[in-house]
Amino acid sequence: MWKTVGKLGSNYGVVLALAITLISGSAQKLYADEMESSNTKRFEISNSISVQLQDTKRQLTYPIAIRLPPSYHQESTKHYPLVLTHDAPYSFPILSTGLGLPMFRQRMQEVVLVSIGFDVDSGGSASRVRDLTPHKDPSWKNKTGDSQAYADFIEKQLLPYLEKNYRLQQQERSMLGHSLGGLFTAWMLLNRPELGKKNKLKKQLSFAALGAAFLLLVVFFLAYRPGPYE
Repeated sequence: MWKTVGKLGSNYGVVLALAITLISGSAQKLYADEMESSNTKRFEISNSISVQLQDTKRQLTYPIAIRLPPSYHQESTKHYPLVLTHDAPYSFPILSTGLGLPMFRQRMQEVVLVSIGFDVDSGGSASRVRDLTPHKDPSWKNKTGDSQAYADFIEKQLLPYLEKNYRLQQQERSMLGHSLGGLFTAWMLLNRPELGKKNKLKKQLSFAALGAAFLLLVVFFLAYRPGPYE
């Protein structure tokens, strides 16, 4: 089953810290197109890897950001839970920082963090609105309704690649998203729970994750009114 990050921590403080970080980012309107046009120098995140995977069905190429836990290279036989996120240009730097210190101090279980970026031939908004929405709506500025195809890419290409190249616990997978990424994550929990935990169909959501989601929604709508691209 798809889990929430709250299940991985020794306490819910980690989840609250991540929620506050995501909320502050939303309040500042740090969205995909703004980051694409930003005239800033690149920086590297320690223990991180960047690869590109092609969605062969739709002929789209996605950058994939991967951050390995602190003990990955020292514990050569150890397997780790997977935390999968979307909107990599936004979520990956935040979560790498937010998860790195608790893992280093052994306050939470070590995980492999993987973030899916925007396909290289589309703008950030066009890519995320298309992939993270489950239904087609012609009233939106960008194309919507490709969640099924995006989920197929995750199931048939991304997860097999990760399991082949990294030591992952197949029964321990979590997915985390904000805004449309949260919508897609909830859709995956309801429509493809078997991808999160093999051979078990039980569905769970921690109270911490629900509380963080509610708090995020309240602050989001107080601080920002969605534009026409959403």
